[in-house]
Amino acid sequence: MSAPTDGHSGAIDGTAADVHPEHGVGGVLRNAGRRSDPPEDAAQSVRAAVEAQWREVVAQRTRRRRMELSLAAAAALAAIGLWAARPVLLGTGDRMAEVQFAAGSAQAKAGWLRSWGTVGPGQALFIGETLATSANGRLALALAGGVSVRLDQDTQVRLLGPARISVSRGALYVDSGAATDSHRPGLLVETPAGAVHHLGTQYEARVVGSSEVRIAVREGRVELDTSTGAMHRAAAGEQMTISAAGAVVRSAISPYDEHWQWVAATAPVFNIDGHSLAEFLAWVARELGRDVVYADAATQAEAARVMLSGSISGLNPDQALAAVLPTTPLRSELRNGQLFVSLSEASR
Repeated sequence: MSAPTDGHSGAIDGTAADVHPEHGVGGVLRNAGRRSDPPEDAAQSVRAAVEAQWREVVAQRTRRRRMELSLAAAAALAAIGLWAARPVLLGTGDRMAEVQFAAGSAQAKAGWLRSWGTVGPGQALFIGETLATSANGRLALALAGGVSVRLDQDTQVRLLGPARISVSRGALYVDSGAATDSHRPGLLVETPAGAVHHLGTQYEARVVGSSEVRIAVREGRVELDTSTGAMHRAAAGEQMTISAAGAVVRSAISPYDEHWQWVAATAPVFNIDGHSLAEFLAWVARELGRDVVYADAATQAEAARVMLSGSISGLNPDQALAAVLPTTPLRSELRNGQLFVSLSEASR
């Protein structure tokens, strides 16, 4: 059969090939014309919304960063605080004192996080420790520089630093050595009434009741700085009682008053072996609050010549004097504020 000749041959193929460009997608878009711009207020709203979202994202990041820095700083400060507070919490401070004398029951706690333990002679004590004596307990401590600190019965103190002690209950006695004009800072004792400073002093700080503090000065002088900024001074032979309200009542007290008997009973043992009789007498006189007075130059020379041996362990100063002097050419008697020493009749 012959092919059709009516001019319609290939009409299907011709339909796709003959589509005019204006009838395509591009043409449609061109015919649609340019889109009109959105209203200005709508555009501003969109921009404001986008900007607000951006600012919120930035603010969240900033807050998160600040919080991270704050937490890091807090952690660092906490670490520094714990390190600084380790003597109080753990009792890991430097060595501060040694127990020279202990009578009855006494305990120490090395920081708030530790338990109580018994205290005995020769034991080292450290900054941050708390000490407590029982109703029958007393302690004598040796601090750096030859300072003697003694605790009466039913007393509690804390070792705060190389030259700082606080007393919250009972009584504490300080013997810092002979009076001097030096202005070097001495041991500072913190009490409920304030901080006590001293200069070449023997004194007692006693907490009376729940809030009153009585300071008795045996030798030298002291200053009490109160929390209100007031300062009170006392010299040898004076005692002052400070109430919770800050009122001060003063009275006299002699250096050999019976009040000081507990101090002498807590005195560290004096090692007489190899020391002169004169040194021994000076120790006894200081512990009893008296001055050594020799009858004459010959007596004084004899005291310096005689050398002692043995031990007076377990004896208080009064008992030691009664035990030692009869073994020497000297005799003594107490005359008011004096320890009067003379040659025995047999030695004259």
